[in-house]
Amino acid sequence: MPMPAQAPTPAVTSPALYVLSGASSDIGQAIACKLAGSGRSVLALGRDRDRLQALEQRCPGKVQAHTLDFTDENALQGLARELGQELAGRSLAGLIHCAGIYHAGRVEHASLVELDRMYHANVRGPYQLTQLLLPALARSAGRVIFINSTAGLHARPALSGYCASQHSLRVLADSLREEVNAQGVLVTSIYLGRTATRRMEGIFRSEQRDYHPELLLQPADVADTVLFVLSLPPRAEVVDLTIRPALKSY
Repeated sequence: MPMPAQAPTPAVTSPALYVLSGASSDIGQAIACKLAGSGRSVLALGRDRDRLQALEQRCPGKVQAHTLDFTDENALQGLARELGQELAGRSLAGLIHCAGIYHAGRVEHASLVELDRMYHANVRGPYQLTQLLLPALARSAGRVIFINSTAGLHARPALSGYCASQHSLRVLADSLREEVNAQGVLVTSIYLGRTATRRMEGIFRSEQRDYHPELLLQPADVADTVLFVLSLPPRAEVVDLTIRPALKSY
């Protein structure tokens, strides 16, 4: 009796890749570890080489670190060329923007140098990286997640420059969504209230407030939120999601 024909063995391909900016920050590190713990492969971008190397050691085989300054246009273009080779034979499942810098100051005496740095790191860098990776995201019907701040939703005194940059990031996400949804690319903005990070500790100190990190959001809370968004089926798109501390200590 003839043996039934066997189905061809599928080609072995590398797992889908997630690109994460701001991976040397407290929130970025938590997101990278959560993604790696779920079996996902992560290209972690950040400015702090030592923290990135430590991240690679905590997540062996799952996190590949790349030192990058978002204000360096040439470095971003070089990264895109490298990714062109990295993505051969694999898909870009997601781009998660978590990079950014913060400066406070009233309009009357705020530093324009600091304003320019926030624009380049918080707006232009994410814009350029998205632009460079969009063809790969469209091929894979990937997800784009912008980690934003509630400062992007409401203007606040002494934060005009920072709020303007975060509002710009919000508009970038909203416009991008309208452009790429038809290609299967889903876009989410996550707006964070105050989160227990090294940056936030410095902000509380500058405001002369007592710092109680246990009352704030934790980086792990943000990472869980990102994983939730990524776990949804492609028929479901989270557009805007705001999380904040349940008890306000500021």
